[in-house]
Amino acid sequence: MVILNNNHVLIACFIGGMSVPQARLRLDWIYGYRGHQCRQNVQYLASGEIVYFVAAAAVVYDPTKKQQRHFIEHTDDIISLTTHPDMKIVATGEIGSSPVIYIWDSETLVIQSVLSGNHSAGITAMAFSSSGNLLGSIDLAATSTFCIYDWRRGKILAKHSMETDRVFDIKFKPG
Repeated sequence: MVILNNNHVLIACFIGGMSVPQARLRLDWIYGYRGHQCRQNVQYLASGEIVYFVAAAAVVYDPTKKQQRHFIEHTDDIISLTTHPDMKIVATGEIGSSPVIYIWDSETLVIQSVLSGNHSAGITAMAFSSSGNLLGSIDLAATSTFCIYDWRRGKILAKHSMETDRVFDIKFKPG
């Protein structure tokens, strides 16, 4: 059995009834990229860094320093990503029957908002409004659900279900 704390650091490991010495593991580098059945999955940030996702981790890559930082709060694979108009705030959406959207600061990796409970399948697409105050999302369900949030307050403003083919991109009309 392996036990991890909230920061995904190994705190205990038991094999065959024997305790293994305590170890500290730290995620250093993620190899790979999820391109299958995803769109808009690589974005540039205001800092010049690049954000993308692999499995349940979002990677913030600095091509100048050749370093990665990782947002690892998701519990299921990330399948959508969008950036705020300030190109600092990032929203990532996961797959699953109760998908969660995390909105987080790409510089500090600190969560700004968590949106959940409004979709019944993976979040295929998201977009911030041009003002950055609203976030739209749509899911993979057979009857897709489209939501608009005041993401800073964590409030849903509109929700609409529709029968349609899969939607891979959404945008707000400028203005």
